[in-house]
Amino acid sequence: MSNIPTVRADMPSLRICTNVSGPDAFWWLVDADNNPMVVNVLFQSDDVWTPKDVKETLQKPVEDNIRLRAYPKLSGLWWQWEEVQDFSLDNHIKLHVLSEPTDEALTKFIDDEVSVQLPRDQPLWKFIVIHGTKEKGSRLLLRMHHVIGDGAGIGAWIHSLCEVVPPPGSQNRGDLTNPDAAAKDEPDGPASPTIVVRSKPKRSVLRKIRDVIDFIIVEIMVMCLGLLKILLLTRDSNSPFKGPKKGQKRTASTAGVLDLTVSEVKAVGKAYDKSITVNDVLCTLLAGTFRRFFESCGLHPDEMTLRLTVPMNMRTRPNPIDMANQFSLVFKTLPIHLPSIQERLASFHVRMGLVKLGLEPHLGLIMMMGLAWLPKVVRDRVLEHFTLCSSGVMTNVLASTVHYRFANRDLKDCGFWVPSSGDLGLGISICTYVEKINIGLIVDEGLLPNWDRFLVCMKEEWEDMKAHVPDFRQPHKSPDVPRHPQDMFDPVAMYAGPQTHKR
Repeated sequence: MSNIPTVRADMPSLRICTNVSGPDAFWWLVDADNNPMVVNVLFQSDDVWTPKDVKETLQKPVEDNIRLRAYPKLSGLWWQWEEVQDFSLDNHIKLHVLSEPTDEALTKFIDDEVSVQLPRDQPLWKFIVIHGTKEKGSRLLLRMHHVIGDGAGIGAWIHSLCEVVPPPGSQNRGDLTNPDAAAKDEPDGPASPTIVVRSKPKRSVLRKIRDVIDFIIVEIMVMCLGLLKILLLTRDSNSPFKGPKKGQKRTASTAGVLDLTVSEVKAVGKAYDKSITVNDVLCTLLAGTFRRFFESCGLHPDEMTLRLTVPMNMRTRPNPIDMANQFSLVFKTLPIHLPSIQERLASFHVRMGLVKLGLEPHLGLIMMMGLAWLPKVVRDRVLEHFTLCSSGVMTNVLASTVHYRFANRDLKDCGFWVPSSGDLGLGISICTYVEKINIGLIVDEGLLPNWDRFLVCMKEEWEDMKAHVPDFRQPHKSPDVPRHPQDMFDPVAMYAGPQTHKR
């Protein structure tokens, strides 16, 4: 066990919501035995956790959190947290020793565990300490029902349990509680490029007036498009990820298969255009991967759509963070039909920007709250419609920019698997811990027996993305990304530019 001194992580304060909100109730009501609404988080350490270590860490935080000592129970017309009288931490912290020290044994245990529903008359969470892994140390699997909180709420609670591991040679303890400052002190991090700041030319009055008018026009058009998108959502294409389900899950992760780092992903994005984000690059990687995978299955992605449900945080203030569900669901189509990397990257970047500008996130939140009040027969019919319009769920979480310790053990890595709402069978979870990016994949066994071919396609797509950038060390302005708001609605401008890579 490491003897490096630690300090408590300086995270936004956590506030526990004692009532069951509309979005909380929504996730409780859409829960199903063959599709549990449970978030599954896997931690890795080179040290060995024990149930006693975890219990000592959780004792006080659980005592202060009604959501971890109760379960939702209908009281009159609405749900309330019903506290369990004989609650014991020992019932929620377990030890499991793998039958053999292999990756296959670990994967099988996780697959079987995440396929099982949590008891609905007990607090809806548990920790499982996993020993006997192939690599040294141990694993820690957290299973927590979505009714307790969303990614931001659960993440803030986990952060409150952790401590920051100071960078080697750090002298200023005041900087250790600042993740950004600690990240800058990392000696092994990539050297920051020299950036020359040039003053921007002054805009004329007419140009400023034009920009204001353009902004108003774009806002109105985006709001109308968002409303029409919800009302006129069409059925998603048939694919290997749609069909009858068995309830048994199959999980996978890019850890150990694909080495994705924040610096490299960011560099690839900036090589195409300076406005491209890490999220744009990762979603473009997924779009190209699905395109390759469908082609290997004998399908024609040029004539297909792949729509995913994407959570969006609706919190209006960063501090304190409520341990509750305060997010919306929006629908995003991965551009698998576009033949080149440039086109897919430009398409996702622009259309994700339109979603953030429009009404769709607010409409999604209102819809979730309304469905919680509707009769079950109506709610099931609405969910059935949106299930036909989507193939899965995709989410992206920044776990930490600095190394953490949990239960007195250094965290080497972490990842998670998002639950898929309704009758969806596919989940994609992007998790960034320090410099490393893990993509967690979960699917129903009735749709896909294993992820082997998909992971091969992802590795090939990532190598292709790196090979076909002009020079991903030098940022430049790409003609594929619109330079003006009006160009967002001009497909010629959106997809203009050289087509350097076709499949």
